[in-house]
Amino acid sequence: MKKGDVAPVECPCCKKELFRKVLVSVNPDVWGRTVNSPAIKDDAKGDFMTCPHCKRRIAFFRDSGPVGVAFRLSPDQDCG
Repeated sequence: MKKGDVAPVECPCCKKELFRKVLVSVNPDVWGRTVNSPAIKDDAKGDFMTCPHCKRRIAFFRDSGPVGVAFRLSPDQDCG
């Protein structure tokens, strides 16, 4: 992959596209959300994104990335 490449990220609940990520560096571990991706919000339960298809709350967690704070999909999702 090269800088500028785009890849879809699947919703863990409905399996449709949750958002798209773009490679923002020559480092293959540095990805960012595309500008038309849903916003990451926060509430009492933590960081999340609302799936544009199933409307579920998709949990994220903050992690240290190679260039600062990164948001990653949480392995624990409430898809019920």
